[in-house]
Amino acid sequence: MDLSPVETTAAAQKPQVPQPLTAVVVQKQQVRPLNAGVTRMLFLSMCLAFLLIHLDDGILSVASEHIIRDLKFTEADLGLIEAAVYLGTTFGCLLCPLLFAHLSPKLLVLLGVLSTSCCVSSWVFFDSFWLLAGARFMNGIFLVSNILKIRPT
Repeated sequence: MDLSPVETTAAAQKPQVPQPLTAVVVQKQQVRPLNAGVTRMLFLSMCLAFLLIHLDDGILSVASEHIIRDLKFTEADLGLIEAAVYLGTTFGCLLCPLLFAHLSPKLLVLLGVLSTSCCVSSWVFFDSFWLLAGARFMNGIFLVSNILKIRPT
């Protein structure tokens, strides 16, 4: 069936029907699968980060009397240090999605694990309230970066 130029222009000027607001448009994307070695490494690094965070939380609970006595903190100081990780988690929930949108998720997860290790080990080297509270705050941010779902790049 051959269309004449008049019919083609008339068909091209046909008014478009607007989509309802509740319609969802799904687009297919080509997703490159992750290498098995990379996936294994990311999984192990995330497990290490969770282990370090929970080790940090457990030590604070068990050793609270010793921390108060040895570092000369009050119970309120220790409570603020323990709560700082939750403030960091809240801040990380706002910050990390923006970082994941612009940076490689693999890089962010690896940086999160390394930074978590540094922040957890800060208890060995420092006895300043503000440094330890800051390290706990950073632990909360890095915890979020390790929890967020990894999307292939």
